[in-house]
Amino acid sequence: MPMSPAALAQPACCDLLVVGAGPAGVSAAIEAAMRGARVLLVEQRPHAGGAIHRAARDGGPSAAPMPSRHKKNWAALQRELARLADRIRVLTSAVFLGIDGDGVCMIDSREDGTVKLARPRAVILATGATERAPHVPGWELPGVVTAGGLQVQLKESGQAPRGRILIAGNGPLPLALGAQLAAMGNAPVAVLEAAALLRNLWTRPGAVLGLAAGPRQLLEAAGYFRRLRAAQVPYRTATAVVAVSLGGVAGIAGEMGVAGAAGASDAADEANAANAANAANAANAANAAGGAGALHVRTCDWRGRERDYEVDLLVLHGGLVANDRGIPAGDVHGIVIARAGDCNQVLGADAALTEGRRVAAMVMSRLNGRPSHHGSATLEAGAPSSSAMAGKPASADENAPQGAAAMFQKSLRRLFAPAPASMPPTDADTVICRCEGVTRRALAEQDLHSARELRLVGRVGMGLCQGRFCAHAASMAAPDENGVLTLVDIDGAIPRWPIRPVSVTALAGAEDL
Repeated sequence: MPMSPAALAQPACCDLLVVGAGPAGVSAAIEAAMRGARVLLVEQRPHAGGAIHRAARDGGPSAAPMPSRHKKNWAALQRELARLADRIRVLTSAVFLGIDGDGVCMIDSREDGTVKLARPRAVILATGATERAPHVPGWELPGVVTAGGLQVQLKESGQAPRGRILIAGNGPLPLALGAQLAAMGNAPVAVLEAAALLRNLWTRPGAVLGLAAGPRQLLEAAGYFRRLRAAQVPYRTATAVVAVSLGGVAGIAGEMGVAGAAGASDAADEANAANAANAANAANAANAAGGAGALHVRTCDWRGRERDYEVDLLVLHGGLVANDRGIPAGDVHGIVIARAGDCNQVLGADAALTEGRRVAAMVMSRLNGRPSHHGSATLEAGAPSSSAMAGKPASADENAPQGAAAMFQKSLRRLFAPAPASMPPTDADTVICRCEGVTRRALAEQDLHSARELRLVGRVGMGLCQGRFCAHAASMAAPDENGVLTLVDIDGAIPRWPIRPVSVTALAGAEDL
């Protein structure tokens, strides 16, 4: 769709809009600025950093333990960001809403309650990853949180929650979280991993070869294992949670539910916020009724052996997927659209640095090869790149690490492939959508025959999380003839703006940046 004459006549406030100020977004902004672009960097949190470098509540550095290389990398990015302040404008507490029919980007500035309008030539979206939650019976109870939600609490508060904590999930994050809790003074009672790691290593030799592409990550994992061993925390593989219920022993599960929600309420990942907010509502109800009971957690390994735990906080994690909600598949209204970091492919914090630069270099090449739609100034030819500052050509530095990172992550997926017996059980009363209170039984009784019916009649994906938590679980619970329910089925093939809630008053008062 061509842009209107009025839109073309408007000056551009920037050449490039970068959404998300985590490592990938900041790296992309720096690379583009070094190539001569005027960059607007938008971050929904009050401070840049993304999920991995989330600031404490007072705005200072988080006290949560983190590998030193990540701290050094982030400090270097902050120095470059400050040095390029004349070319990179950072707008925090601001939420990207979408692009209207005239190619105007809408940004909700939460500080002053107005919508800002920008007309960039390109947009790079670096919105990170989102977390899946295992839908086991009782996962909606107070005192059950996700690993991402608890990490938010640790980073913002700098303190570990009190009480007995059990971590159960699939992938590297539960291991890292367990080590963090141990370092902060409250080691978990156990860390349960759904994959049979040793068996996978034996039966999937390709995973071993690919892991060699991530030596720093392997050393980091070894450090986590040493921390758990020093704290005498069992790490049980091929084991998963099969049911959760409220026990009869008085505990502090309600308090934990509220604490987890407080940390995740403003998380970059809306799904974590919705998950923790619903846990908080349930916990508040339990407290109002005279206190919450401890959680009774039943687990089972791949050989069918059961083990029960009485804990105050259960942390679940079902893996990470790209947070590409509402992101168009290609260019929109003459604006170049690109993705960087985990919202493009989940590769981790190390790869985010080179991935951001790679995508920015690609976008700048496209912009320099075609005329601007907004009449912005020609980009400076021959401007040095951040890759050049590192003493090597941008192409060599950007492409090779991305390939190694992709190989490493592919091997991790093979290594952490869950054991079949550790998959979540199919209990008819298991809650699928906590926002709308939809259970497996309710979906089965309604006899739904399409993804559209699952959404409009079954109410899957109609709540606060908009399907981030429930779409995958609903597709697994639905009959085979329904196919797989994805976020595309919920949203439609064409993104509908705005992609985030915004007040009518703010839209009515929209103004140019």
